[in-house]
Amino acid sequence: MAAQTPLERGQALAAEGEFGAALQALAMATMDNASDYKAWEATAQVLLVASDDNDERSAAKALVAARNAVDAAPDWAPGAVTLGRALLTARRWREAAAALGAAVALHFEDEALRDEARADLAEAAELRDGEVKGPQERTLQVNNRPLLTTSAMPTQGQCGSCGAGQGPAAGVWEASVVLAMALEWQSATPGKVLELGSGLAVAGLAAALRGGDVVLTDLAEVVPRTVQRATTHRSLVASAGGSTTVVAYDWRDAAPGEVVARGPYDLVLSADAIYRADLLEPFLRALDAVASQEVLVAHKRRHRELDEQLEAALRGRFDVTETECHPLYASPAIVLWRCRHK
Repeated sequence: MAAQTPLERGQALAAEGEFGAALQALAMATMDNASDYKAWEATAQVLLVASDDNDERSAAKALVAARNAVDAAPDWAPGAVTLGRALLTARRWREAAAALGAAVALHFEDEALRDEARADLAEAAELRDGEVKGPQERTLQVNNRPLLTTSAMPTQGQCGSCGAGQGPAAGVWEASVVLAMALEWQSATPGKVLELGSGLAVAGLAAALRGGDVVLTDLAEVVPRTVQRATTHRSLVASAGGSTTVVAYDWRDAAPGEVVARGPYDLVLSADAIYRADLLEPFLRALDAVASQEVLVAHKRRHRELDEQLEAALRGRFDVTETECHPLYASPAIVLWRCRHK
């Protein structure tokens, strides 16, 4: 009898409910051949079956695996269906409906699977239509602790509770969610952290919940909001081994002595800071003053010329790489740059 391939072994183990061992075998298959679409699809299926509704990391991994399967074999119906199901599990209803709509149009060797896909499509369409009536809130979890309940999901292009006349600091912005959840996805251990323009401190508190000692900064008139958020999370942050300090700092001006004295910082965080051209030069001066090792910049692309100017300026000062976002909290409009001093 011929020896089982890693894919065959993984499928057999999954059928027996040995999900951990199945994932190990399937990982061997994809390491041997990164284009093994059947192994990627099987990996996604195992992750979807083995996870519960609150297991975002497994759901995210399933989505990555399903996308790899579809990238390797775009016209293979089982992979397309699994991608749609992974998007459903990720609660990305509009994308799920689109993916499943495309999937049911493919050639199926198993008509029963097409019928299942049609049922999944009907569910996704119903959820998508319900979402149009009003965004659904989600509680973001970092290090198994609640960070924030918000409807500002990056894939939906929303700015949460930001209201007219309240200013940018009044709401949750998509880029801050992308940055916060990237820290969680990458299992960051951030050390000493400075957040510029914290507002509601979504990213800064995520770093603190990952065990970082974080200095949260914003305009003097915004600081009371930031203090309130830091106070609400104080016990959660302490239980994670982190800490927060709030300091008034307008990064368009020289860094105050307290901010400088608390450095040097292992990491500086910035989310959606540059949305007007006049902010670019002050932002760069602020980085020159406070960034000693690494900067994570989450930037929402709005104006091509400004986007290009920001990227060029960062590359002139740092070694810049585009880094991985959390698959469930990513947007094609938002880029995450990791900047290290040359």
